[in-house]
Amino acid sequence: MVDPEDASGWTGTRWRHLKRGTTYEVIGVAKLQTALTEGLADETLMVVYRNDATGKLSVRSLYEFCDGRFEIITPVGGEDASGWTGADKHNPYRRS
Repeated sequence: MVDPEDASGWTGTRWRHLKRGTTYEVIGVAKLQTALTEGLADETLMVVYRNDATGKLSVRSLYEFCDGRFEIITPVGGEDASGWTGADKHNPYRRS
């Protein structure tokens, strides 16, 4: 399983958006820094990722990234990722 606290564990992995079919490379996991009082809280973990086709960078909260809308297509650390997706029942960050 990917450790969300360890950005190096996510860096370089590729993911597919299940609805669109587009693929992305994770650049890393970052902590949001904000003084705003609405929306996401300060130090929320965010996934920074790049669209493989367009090169466009995007940022999404770790919780949202792992809620089942993405599946991993490149294993982390060379492990076998067969069958593991963001919606996997063993993923503690997915929405129930």
